[in-house]
Amino acid sequence: MPDDREIRIGAQTSLAQFLTQRARNASDQRLAIDAGVGFLALLAVVWWRGPYWFLLACAAVAVGAYGMWGITDRELAEIPAARHRATHTALRVARAAAAVLTALAILSLIFGVPAALLGTWIS
Repeated sequence: MPDDREIRIGAQTSLAQFLTQRARNASDQRLAIDAGVGFLALLAVVWWRGPYWFLLACAAVAVGAYGMWGITDRELAEIPAARHRATHTALRVARAAAAVLTALAILSLIFGVPAALLGTWIS
C-alpha cells in the first residue's frame, strides 16, 4: 500500500502542483532549512558579487522563498481562520508574497541563463 506522504505524479501534474505537494509533505525542519539556506546563500552571493552573481542570487531567492511559502502554508492549515482573523490574513499575504517572489526568481533564471550563455554574441 502506498505511503500517504508519497508524492504521486500523474500525466497531468503541473510543476506548481508537484511543488505544492512536495512542500506539504516536507517536514518542518526541511522547510526551515530551505528558507535558511536560501537566505544565507543570498547574503553570501550578494557580498561576493562574482561572475553571474545575479543568477546565483535568483536561485538562492527561489529556494528561500519556497521554504517560506511552505512554512506559511503549513501555518495557515493549522490556525483556525475564525479565531485568529488578523494572523490568518497576515499569513495569507506572506504566502502570496513568497509565491510571487519564487515565481519572479524562477522567471529571472529562465531568461537570465540563456542571456548569460549567449553573452555579447551577435548573430
